[in-house]
Amino acid sequence: MEKIFEDVSDYIVVINESKIIKFCNKKFAEKLKYKAEEVIDMNLEEDLLYNSKLFWNIKYSYKLLNENDNIYSFRSKEKCIESFIGKVYKTKWNSEEAYLMRFDPKKYDDKEKNDNIINNLERDLKLAVNKYEGAEAKISMLLNTTTDLLGFLDKQGRIIRVSQEWQKCLGWTDEDLKNIMWQDLFHPDEKNNVIAMARVSKIDGKLFEGTNRCRCKNGEYKIIYWKGIYIKEWEIFVGSGSDITEEKKYESESKKYEEAFHIELIKNEFFTNMSHEFKTPLNITFSALQLIEHGIKNNQIISADGFNLDKYINSIKQNSYRLLRLVTNIIDASEFDMGYYNLNMKNCNIVYLVEDMVTSVISYVEGKNIEITFDTEVEEVMLACDQEKIERIVLNLISNAIKYTSKDKTKVGKIDVNLSIDNGYVLISIKDNGIGISQEEIGIIFNRFKRINNKLNRMTEGSGIGLALVKSLVEMHEGEIKVNSEIGQGTQFTFSIPIRTVNDCSTEHKKMVKTTKIERCIVEFSDIYEF
Repeated sequence: MEKIFEDVSDYIVVINESKIIKFCNKKFAEKLKYKAEEVIDMNLEEDLLYNSKLFWNIKYSYKLLNENDNIYSFRSKEKCIESFIGKVYKTKWNSEEAYLMRFDPKKYDDKEKNDNIINNLERDLKLAVNKYEGAEAKISMLLNTTTDLLGFLDKQGRIIRVSQEWQKCLGWTDEDLKNIMWQDLFHPDEKNNVIAMARVSKIDGKLFEGTNRCRCKNGEYKIIYWKGIYIKEWEIFVGSGSDITEEKKYESESKKYEEAFHIELIKNEFFTNMSHEFKTPLNITFSALQLIEHGIKNNQIISADGFNLDKYINSIKQNSYRLLRLVTNIIDASEFDMGYYNLNMKNCNIVYLVEDMVTSVISYVEGKNIEITFDTEVEEVMLACDQEKIERIVLNLISNAIKYTSKDKTKVGKIDVNLSIDNGYVLISIKDNGIGISQEEIGIIFNRFKRINNKLNRMTEGSGIGLALVKSLVEMHEGEIKVNSEIGQGTQFTFSIPIRTVNDCSTEHKKMVKTTKIERCIVEFSDIYEF
């Protein structure tokens, strides 16, 4: 019987009523850095137990101990403390009253457990019968204590006995399964293959194994990795298995994720490459427009009477800028997804940066029935940021404010940009008195390719990428963005940036040239028609 206990995955110790160790498997001894023969005849309480005061009179308390898992701490040979979770069972050992202690090692590889239980099981069972009295009781103990799906079948494949783990894992009790053909528990699509392997093992006596779907008592299926062997002298099959349903589920989900990630990567690379290809004809278009404008200015190109050439040139230019903005957004979104997008962090005066951008927009919307104001609580705040990305965030939010600000000529559109400090963060808000956003739609405005769906939205154009990029850019600065809005009352976007600097000897006070600022405004506002 010792051989069987050597092969199980648990740590096994058998003691008599005087708490003298009569047997322990090698796994237990090696865990405590002993050889098995060194542990035999030790007093468990006095020589090994660390928390001996908690170890009650085992003769009278084994039933109580058996009802619940208990934690036992042992002193190893190296004076280290090892703790296990286990139970105590009353038994007989060589016709002597004894107690079996079973400890669960946890985190043990299921396949290794199955190999240990099945390997040489025929020899072990013979030894158990020939050498020890009460082998049937000890096998029953094994069936009741093992954490494997252990079972015995007759030569026809009818189930004789199974371990308690069958009920825990699959819902079947020992009584439920008696005289049931074991192959009937497998999925119909896999049953014939299992029967064929069993027939081969019955002839050659070799181990056979598989991974199959096994039916639970409730009709569901679990995936079981199992091994079996036919013992000719006894005319029985012995099998052991482990539930790997969750492992297989994880493998399947992981594979799907990898496939989806690969497809997403290919898609993003395609968008990036195509977007870069779009830039080439756009650059040619802008160059051609510059030549035409130069020709008109120098009277080298003269339009026919009544033909408004400037109108068509401006239309071509605006839509080219709009296409450029869309292409840039697609490229940036793809680079975000692929992890290629980086920030160029420099120390700068955020107050000056935002005020400079607002000033450029004020000059751009002048005479268009919209008022833009800038207010700040402080005159200077030095922090680390990517200036170009902050400018892009501010321009995008102002662009949205302009889009959805009332076009009613009797009502002046108002956009207020405010900068303040709160708890180590700079807060920048852009507030308008436009049409507002419903509470239901606030939850989707930062989702990529999502647009507000109301009857007024067609007065503006857009791809639905802008705010998603804004959110990503803010989060790359380790800040956050929030929105408050009410239909008919306007909208307020507020984003935060932590006040901290980088270890850089240079401090940026870069001032954009006027033409560059105006061009950025034109690109960002290009999808605002009739402006």
